[in-house]
Amino acid sequence: MILHITHVLTYRYSRPVFLEPTTLRLRPRSDAAQTVLRFSQTLSPTPAGVSDSIDLDGNAARRIWFACQTDAISIRTQSSVHTLRDNPFDFLLSDEEQTLPVHIPAALIPYATRSEPASCVDDLVADCLRQADNRTLPFLTTLTQRLCQGVRNVLRDVGPPLSARQTLLQGEGACRDQAVLMIDAVRAAGLPARFVSGYVHSQGPMNHELHAWCEAYLPGAGWRGFDPTNGLAVVDRHVALAAGVNPEDAACLSGTFRGTDATTSMSYEVNVAAQ
Repeated sequence: MILHITHVLTYRYSRPVFLEPTTLRLRPRSDAAQTVLRFSQTLSPTPAGVSDSIDLDGNAARRIWFACQTDAISIRTQSSVHTLRDNPFDFLLSDEEQTLPVHIPAALIPYATRSEPASCVDDLVADCLRQADNRTLPFLTTLTQRLCQGVRNVLRDVGPPLSARQTLLQGEGACRDQAVLMIDAVRAAGLPARFVSGYVHSQGPMNHELHAWCEAYLPGAGWRGFDPTNGLAVVDRHVALAAGVNPEDAACLSGTFRGTDATTSMSYEVNVAAQ
């Protein structure tokens, strides 16, 4: 499938401010699941400097900086992405990898470390493991569906993700909250997991927005996506922008500003169309 994406992100300030160096992660990944066919980015105001790099998780990161004050910054990106994976289970696990927990290589220990164990999440994990008979893939699919059915999705435009415990106890959260909850549960079961930001295309009418989900690392299969908001394994309707150990490592924009008593507001527009 080919998905065409337009994303406009605007920050406005109540008075002119100095923008500190800012990192953008708005170029979709190119990997085994997706290929970027076209990408363009327009920045206003024009930055004094731009530096492109690949970060620790393989994300395309663009560092920008400015030489003067501004009362707004606007970023417009247009992407065409060929999504390649129509079968989320196109891999083979060895016998020892089919049962949890699995062996975790040293390089992946940060992705398997929980920020703060929560007893309520542990209870959910134990129940899903019993239902899946400790089998790796059945556990992941069971957990994904349980979170989709048990945690109501709500829109929350701003603010960091809630903790896994808070989301589970209140029974609702934005997609980033649900992703953090699933990551904690997957790590509790003995699998590495990471946070992913990106887009998802819906067949029905909807207002598109930035989306978030979980990727679990499966030996022999690599990073595989599971979307607790929609209750499914990730295939060709998802486009990943960035991934990281923590949500802030996959943020589409990271930066600060300097300005006395200045306040900020954010607006966005996202459109995802299929060809």
